[in-house]
Amino acid sequence: MSLTYLEVLEISFNLLKNVDSIGQLTNLKELDMSGCGLRQLSALKSLINLQTLDLSQNYINNINELQYLKSLTHLKLNNCNIVSICALRPLLKLEELDLSFNNIVYLDANINEMTKLRFLKVQRNQINYIYFASLVQHQYYKNIDQNGKRCYKINHQTTPTSKQRRTANKLRLIESQNLQLKEIQNQHKSLKTTINSFKNEINATFNNARQSQIQFTSSVIRLFQYFNQVGFE
Repeated sequence: MSLTYLEVLEISFNLLKNVDSIGQLTNLKELDMSGCGLRQLSALKSLINLQTLDLSQNYINNINELQYLKSLTHLKLNNCNIVSICALRPLLKLEELDLSFNNIVYLDANINEMTKLRFLKVQRNQINYIYFASLVQHQYYKNIDQNGKRCYKINHQTTPTSKQRRTANKLRLIESQNLQLKEIQNQHKSLKTTINSFKNEINATFNNARQSQIQFTSSVIRLFQYFNQVGFE
C-alpha cells in the first residue's frame, strides 16, 4: 500500500536505524519523531509541506536541513544537543518554537524575522543574551511560569514597553541594566541632597554658636573644617 498521500505520522520513541524512506512522504503535514535516537536530519529535507514537527529528545546538534521546511508553524526541538539556531531563520511561518533544554548560548537577530511567532520556550539553556531589537517594536514578551517551566509569551496585540529579563538563563537585557542605572542615579541624587542639607544645618548651628560666643575645642573646629571640604559629586 502506498503511503504517498499520508499527512500525519507519529512514530515517537522508536529506535530507528534508517529514516530515509520518510523523505518520500512529501505530503506529510504533521510528523512526530520525538525520542527516536536521531542524530541527523537529512531525510527530512524534502518534506516541504510539513506544518508541525516534533524532534524533541533526540541527539541532534546540526539542524541545517530544517531551513528547507518553510511551511512549519509548530516546531519542537527541546532536549537535543543544539547550540546554534541560525538554520531556522528562513522559517518565517513559525508560531510556536520550543528550544528548551539545549546548549544554546545566544538568541540573535535571526529570531527577529519570525514575525508570526507566538510562543518561544528557551528554559534550561546556556543563554547569556537575547536580542530582539526589531521584533520588540511590535511584540510583547512576558516571562511566565507554567508548572515550574518558563517561556516567552508573545502577543501581537500589545505594544511593548520593555525587554524583560529571563531569570532561568541569567539573561542580561539592556533595558533592565538601564533601569538599574537609573535607580542608582536617583539614589545618588537623593543622597547628595540629604548630605548638602545636613551640611547646611551644621554650618548654621556652628555660626549661631560662634555668635553666641560658645567656645569649641580645636578638634571640633578641625572636624568642622574637614566636613566642609569634603565634596559630593
